[in-house]
Amino acid sequence: MQKRVNLIPQQPLADKIKAIIPVVMLTLGLLIVLFFSFRVQGLNDELVRLTKQIDQAEHLAVELRTQKDKINLNQTRLANRKKEKEQRHALVTTLAKLKGSKHHFAQPIAIIAQSLPPTIRCQSLNFTGKSGIMTGTALDYDDLTQVVIILQTQPLFTQVDLTVTDRDNNQELERIAFTITMQLT
Repeated sequence: MQKRVNLIPQQPLADKIKAIIPVVMLTLGLLIVLFFSFRVQGLNDELVRLTKQIDQAEHLAVELRTQKDKINLNQTRLANRKKEKEQRHALVTTLAKLKGSKHHFAQPIAIIAQSLPPTIRCQSLNFTGKSGIMTGTALDYDDLTQVVIILQTQPLFTQVDLTVTDRDNNQELERIAFTITMQLT
């Protein structure tokens, strides 16, 4: 067996490893520091981005609450307007019914006024629904019968009846208290 002898002086392996370890450790430490600094920077960027998103979401939530309040207000207004519309419709319906059931008495009163001669004095004229009652005094019975005949010939009147309630023959003047009842068509 032969032994070999190394004639070139070399550093022992342990010395070489001892010399390289600080460099390797320093390089490894720098790499770890760089890794964590990039990681921290990435996390900070992510935190800023998430903060902006949270701010935007909060702003959007405020806008949505504002819109919701506006919608609720508009719904309340709409409900109020619907109630008002229903009330107005009911009022219009009621007024239309009243208009349909309302009797216009101007024309019958005008006809009665034109048919009364100066010898007849009307004390009251009342209409209730389609019924009318006229009371008064007359100086001549023939004028009373003439008024009844005129009213009976008018198409606005039916069932015109004359009732004499009192007759006074004082001095030369005859005074007749009467009631005329009538129905309107």
